[in-house]
Amino acid sequence: MRLIDVGAGEVRTVAVSPDGRYLAASGADGWLSVFGWATGETVRRLSLGVVCDQFVFSPEGWLAYVHRTNLRIDRLEEVSKPAEMGGNFAGGVAVSPDGRALVASRAGPPKQSNLDKWALPG
Repeated sequence: MRLIDVGAGEVRTVAVSPDGRYLAASGADGWLSVFGWATGETVRRLSLGVVCDQFVFSPEGWLAYVHRTNLRIDRLEEVSKPAEMGGNFAGGVAVSPDGRALVASRAGPPKQSNLDKWALPG
């Protein structure tokens, strides 16, 4: 067993990348951290300022997450500004098994929601 120091605060959500190279954890401290699976070293650390309860990896190395109500996608191998996919997202986010599509739940009028779908770059 290996222990990975994820920082202060309670860990709320974890995910492993499909290729097994990365582990991501978000906590009550408002950070979303990505670690190398084999080393436990920090690969990326995103200061979100709020708890991030939903995030998912794609097989192509993308990390998608909802920040406040904005959906963002971030390429793990590049240090760049995440792509903003728009607002009013409720938090549910998933990648298709083939890694080609991203789906997220968008809040609509009371008692109504929508699922938005995008093609992910390869």
